[in-house]
Amino acid sequence: YEDDYLLEGVLEKLPLADYRSIVLLTSDRLGSSEEADARAIVGHRMLEALLEGQDRQPHRIIELADAANEGLVRGARAETLIPPLLMSHVLAQLALRPELGVVFNALFAPDGPELEFHPCAHYRVRGSTTFAEFDASVAEAGDLLVGVRLRRAGDVPHELVLNPPRDTSFEANDDLEALVLTRGT
Repeated sequence: YEDDYLLEGVLEKLPLADYRSIVLLTSDRLGSSEEADARAIVGHRMLEALLEGQDRQPHRIIELADAANEGLVRGARAETLIPPLLMSHVLAQLALRPELGVVFNALFAPDGPELEFHPCAHYRVRGSTTFAEFDASVAEAGDLLVGVRLRRAGDVPHELVLNPPRDTSFEANDDLEALVLTRGT
């Protein structure tokens, strides 16, 4: 669904609590990046008000043009995406390590790999396991294990662990998911 979230009644008519994620994007069609960020921030505040007291809370991603505005939307259920900052980090990495160009070309190609969460059972992993053992099972399926996410019930945020030490132990059950780099299924 795509619409201008600042128009009266647009957000109110949507089943917001049923969504897993909501992404608020800035527009380069506006007069300035300040105006674009202001719209995203107002939209975020409107979402907060509409979702207040709801049992299910969708994850929110807010795109901003200016990193200085990030503190205005930071919260437990909101992530910010700042494309100019992201691009500057990528370009800095490429300047320092040109050999990474091949990696970035593969990751950002239209048919490149994607990051996905999969249950442990997808890789036939159960019980107590180390990250190294889990990684070996994921590699057998042709994927690359990046980390794990412990799903939590209710309003408690999920815990994401990226690239832990290889001897770190996990209990592979229905609450643990693998974060993998994959070409898809």
